[in-house]
Order: sequence, then C-alpha cells, then structure tokens
Amino acid sequence: MPVPDALITPDMKDFANVQEVSRASSKGGDGNDAGFLGLATEHIEVEVHAEAEPDAYEFIAVDKEPFIDIKELQSKVVYPEVARRANISGKVLLRVLVSKTGLPKRCIVENSDSELLDAAAVKAVMESKFTPAIQANHPIDCWVSLPVVFVMR
Repeated sequence: MPVPDALITPDMKDFANVQEVSRASSKGGDGNDAGFLGLATEHIEVEVHAEAEPDAYEFIAVDKEPFIDIKELQSKVVYPEVARRANISGKVLLRVLVSKTGLPKRCIVENSDSELLDAAAVKAVMESKFTPAIQANHPIDCWVSLPVVFVMR
C-alpha cells in the first residue's frame, strides 16, 4: 500500500534493493536460522519431471497429425536477400516438434537445396501456429515433416 511521503520517517527511507537482499540471503548464517522471516523450518526439495521429448524419427500412433496450412506458412517466409541476389531457389525440408499447445518447440533441417534458405525457413516455421496432434482425444507433442519452398518471382 502506498504511504504518503509526509508519513515516511528518515529511517524508513532506506530500502534494500534486489541485489542486496539476494546477497544477504545467499550468505546464509550459522545454519540455525529459520529462513526469511522465520517461515522456513526445513529444507524442502522439489523434483520436477520434465516431459520427455519424443525422438524426431520415432513412430507415434496418432488419431490426427499436427496440421498447418502450407499456404499460410509460405506467406510468412521472407526470401533471404543474399539468396535472391544469387538467384537461388529451392526447397528446405524441416522436421518440426509441435507441442500439445500447437506451438513449435524444435526444428531440424532434414534436407536443403541451399544453406542460404535454411534460416528463413526455420524462422517462418517457428513463428507459426499449428493444430496439435491428437491421440486418444488428447493433444500431444509430435514431430511432423514440412517442406518450405523458395521460388524466385
């Protein structure tokens, strides 16, 4: 709650900043303190189990594969100026891990006609939204292969 400046006494004007608080708390003490404000009475360890990422080439049986409108994806592709000046066109085949939320998590370049096109293809895919894969009526993380085509116009 904000306090009017008129009510703040001189000894209340000095506040610790984040670095000072973290430095003070990281120094510890004699090991017998009860933690910040006396609230922590025992050390609690929390183990977080990250969901295992499926292998990029492992078969996953799904009811519905991840989907993206290829025309929409192609509209997001920005042709690299270096490739345009060199008159380079071609296809980049990507392997994309689509999360259960439909957002791409990882992207692997499987095959490419030119390395000059790779970064633009990956950028377009990573900025896209997919319909996630469905397995037993639940969305799951799943890999999908996608072609990104670069054509000079």
